[in-house]
Amino acid sequence: MAAPAGLYEGRGSLRGVAARVGWIVEDDGTVTGVLTAGGESSRAPALDLDAPDATTLDGRPVAVTAIAGDATVVRR
Repeated sequence: MAAPAGLYEGRGSLRGVAARVGWIVEDDGTVTGVLTAGGESSRAPALDLDAPDATTLDGRPVAVTAIAGDATVVRR
């Protein structure tokens, strides 16, 4: 079963630097994401909609969470 459309976030470490990942999942299942680490942005790792917890950075798991529409998202 595919995850619903929405906004997803993950946090981890990339080469020892704190990293934040954000994905937008559209109604048709299209996923767009960005990875930010050390002030640099790049393409996010793939998000498996059937197993979001299988996402990794530097070979380490990233806890992926859905962000509610009414959540306050603060840049860090």
